Amino acid sequence: MTFILRHPAQEVQFLKFTGSPTETRPIPAGRLVRLTDDRTVDTVANASDATQRAVGWLMQKVKDPYTDFPAGYVMRGDMGSSDAFVGDPVAVACGQGAIYETDQYVDEGSDGISAGTLLYPDDDGKLSDNDADSANQGAVAIALNSLSAAQAAASEMLLIQALI
Repeated sequence: MTFILRHPAQEVQFLKFTGSPTETRPIPAGRLVRLTDDRTVDTVANASDATQRAVGWLMQKVKDPYTDFPAGYVMRGDMGSSDAFVGDPVAVACGQGAIYETDQYVDEGSDGISAGTLLYPDDDGKLSDNDADSANQGAVAIALNSLSAAQAAASEMLLIQALI
């Protein structure tokens, strides 16, 4: 019998991204992703669907491949960037207790977000300060700083602690 110790951050560092054809691109870093197949992820699109359980956050912006050029073509501006294309491996952030900063959240009540607020998956793959869309999921993060309604509307950065 074998039981091999793996480093969680390295194991999910590069999972293949297979985006839904209806997803608007580019998909910004910070969106919640779910497993769709072996080591394959896509964004959370229906948070109330129990099969779309969030496993982490995109660490890269995901773009469509170029269609006017040969397969695999990348432009000079893509070289060395942190962007990824649909079908490429993408970095996935996770790790219970890890601290991240994001602008991918929704202030559902337009009343701001307080430190200590539990954050849930939303149907657009963002974090939400209520669980209206994700009754089957549970909280995936907790807010570590407070944002006023005006700050949240301006998409100022929210410091979060991962619960997944």
